[in-house]
Formats: sequence, C-alpha cells, structure tokens
Amino acid sequence: MTPIPNIASILRGNVAVYVESKTPKEEITADRFGDVVILNLDTKERAKITHDEFVNEFPTLSPDRKLIVFASLREGDPELLKIVGMGGPRKLYAYEIETGRLRYYAPHLDDRYPDIMSRFHQIRWSPVLPELFFASGNMILAVSRNEDSLWLVYRDTTIQFILDFSFSPNGKYISVLYIQERPEGVGRNIFNVTNHSVNPLPDPDSVDIIGGNSLDRNSVLLAKRWYVTKSIFEFDCSQLTRHILQIPGLGTQIDLEKVYYVDDSTLVGLGGKLIYRKPPVDSSTFRNPVVLNKEILRVDLRSQTVDTLTNDHLRKGYLQIYPARR
Repeated sequence: MTPIPNIASILRGNVAVYVESKTPKEEITADRFGDVVILNLDTKERAKITHDEFVNEFPTLSPDRKLIVFASLREGDPELLKIVGMGGPRKLYAYEIETGRLRYYAPHLDDRYPDIMSRFHQIRWSPVLPELFFASGNMILAVSRNEDSLWLVYRDTTIQFILDFSFSPNGKYISVLYIQERPEGVGRNIFNVTNHSVNPLPDPDSVDIIGGNSLDRNSVLLAKRWYVTKSIFEFDCSQLTRHILQIPGLGTQIDLEKVYYVDDSTLVGLGGKLIYRKPPVDSSTFRNPVVLNKEILRVDLRSQTVDTLTNDHLRKGYLQIYPARR
C-alpha cells in the first residue's frame, strides 16, 4: 500500500471511520465483505484504506490519528473466504496513515491467546489512554502500547457475550451492551474504569441501545430502538441519570443505529430509511424493521433537519465518529 495523497486534509476536523459494504444496496442479505473507509464529515472528502475482497470489521482510529486498526479475515481457504467469509480466524491489522503500510497489530498475541484474539465483537481506542480495547466473549481486554501484552479490563460471567461498548469522553466509564441467556435478551452495564464498580442501566425499558460519544465528560450518548422511532438521550454515568434529547424532525421513517455528538448542535449517526416493518403479534413478540441503504446522517438539533453525508452503503454497525480535536 502507498500513502493516501489527501489523508492530511481528511484527518483535519470531524472524521468518520466505517466499512463500506460490497453488497448491492437493493439486496437484503447478511453482507460480509467491505472496505475500510475514512471520511471527513465537514468536507465529505473520503479515502479507502483497503481495496480487497476480504472480511474487514470494526475499524477504529487511534487518538493521535496515526493508526487505523481493524479486524480482518485474510487467511484460510480462498474459496471459503469468497463464498461465506469463513476459512480462518480474524486477526488485528494496523494501517499506518503516514506510510500507507498495512501490518499485523500485536502479532505475538495471536499465538499466545488464539481463542481470545479471534473472537472480536468490537474494537475501540480509549479517548485518554494509548491502549487499544476490544471485546471478546464476555470480556473487555486491552492491548499494551508496545503491542506485546494483554490484560483483562472487564469480565461478566453471568452474560453470554458483549455486543458493543463505548467510552465516556474522559475515559472513566465504559458503557457495555451485552446478550444474556436467562432471562433471554439484551442489557447494559456502566463500568467504572477507576474503581471497577459495575452498575446496570436503571431503566429496564432502555436496554436496546447503542452508545456513542457525548459532549459531557461523564456521559455516553444512547439511542433506544422502538420500531424505527428513537429516543436519543445522554446518560450520566457518574449520577446514573439521563437527559432525553427531543428530535421530532427525525420522523418515523429514519432509523438511527449509532449516534455521536460532533458539536453542541449536531449529531451524526448511522441510519437509513424504513422499507419494511412487521408489527408485533402480541406484546411479547417484536420484529425489527428492515432498513436498506445504511448511510451516515447528520442531524441538526436546531433546525430539526437530517442530511445525508455519504451515499456509501455501510456494512452493519461499523461506524465510529471522531470529533475535531480542540
């Protein structure tokens, strides 16, 4: 790989990193293949980091904006990789922005912890620490800055696995979204990185949510799914309280999966338009809507308008937003 000519201007300001799906927009399918893309949210300049037919997932930008780390499936039977995206374990790769070099990230850990290092659910950098964090099974782990050691940050033996997690801007709290077997369903805990205390989200009706970054240092931004209408709110991790953001301009045809602040009046999220919804048969049955053409949307809180920032078809929920450094 070679350095991207306009990468310096892309990295200047509010930035998104995501996976562009190779599945046609009109197809309803479990898309597995896609390229890692970096996008400037202000100028809409974009650049592809990968140009291949591999499975690429969970891209994340380092706080110093020098590395993009992502999980990828690049080894194994080539025919299996082409057909079902299987054929070998996922490994961590790092794209060095200044040189354009793509290399293994923490390669020695694959041999020492093969089961842990191949079961990624999400990868994120801490906003205040140089370590990379990732979820594997029911654990959150961190890779040392020199990429040669691994330590356990969080573990919950009562759950099945962690779906997603996000940091508060000060790095003190981690919001953990998980799947549990009994009772079956999803839940969310707030983990204090400093004293290792764990608090469940107090509102049991607000567990089906995906977290993003907030402007408040101690808060995470959350969105609750109910059909396609979303309740978006800031959750104060230190006080265990929430503040609901009223956004009637979203209407009922816009579906937001991930939500992030970029300034005090603008949200950016992964979304799309509803094309099909099956109502619940009874109160205990619920079917999610089918949403195609997942795109990056900008929500202006003042004007209550929604704009599309890219026509790329994003794969699943692989979107992370990085506000401009102050």
